[in-house]
Amino acid sequence: MKNPDCAATVDGMDFRRLTEQAIDLISPPEVCLQARALLDDPGSSMENIADVIECDPGLTGRILKIANSGRAPGLEPIENVAEALERVGVSDLRGMVFATAATDAFENIPQDLVELDDFWHHSVCCGLAAQALARRCHRAGEQRLFTAGLLHDIGQLPIYSRLPDLARQVLAKAGEPEAYRYRAEQEIIGFTHAQVGAELMRWWQLPASLWEPVEFHHEPTRAGRFPVEAAIVHIATNIANTI
Repeated sequence: MKNPDCAATVDGMDFRRLTEQAIDLISPPEVCLQARALLDDPGSSMENIADVIECDPGLTGRILKIANSGRAPGLEPIENVAEALERVGVSDLRGMVFATAATDAFENIPQDLVELDDFWHHSVCCGLAAQALARRCHRAGEQRLFTAGLLHDIGQLPIYSRLPDLARQVLAKAGEPEAYRYRAEQEIIGFTHAQVGAELMRWWQLPASLWEPVEFHHEPTRAGRFPVEAAIVHIATNIANTI
């Protein structure tokens, strides 16, 4: 396997260069930037954050969807953003801001490569599974693991967008199983969606406790500081693949 610390190349492209190109496309819209500023301000209230988020229908819809995904049977559905944020948790909102910006930026990816609704559904399922596994294992940081699960495949989008022909070769060679696609990416492209995703998250200045589980979610034993978290996301990915 190629060393992830060495930028493998294909036709002059490597995962760091691909990430730099993607960053220009994934610059969060004004609403996302305002939400981030409020998240960084300890004086901000949940109502302040909700007021800003409600200006973005895409972000609002995803937050409500995630909040209701984890709803216990019998509970009334959540219909307002402030209540949804209470359930989702502000720590997870940061990941959702980036995920929303990314999926919006790559909405024109050919549908033969990915259906963005399916991509988002799988990402949310993985996040919820990682959160549930962390809770079951009495592992601290279950909210953080939700975010890692939510973002685990985010690196696929720049690959599909910028390298569509190679992505088609990967899908043709590997078929549906995600682990097979990961190996085919290494062979055909020279780097993987996990490397691209982790590099994106480093550009976004997210902590290592988030990007390392994403980088090694297919090979958790290779994680340096957060192997248990990487293993949880690895298992959660396999659970999400069955849903």
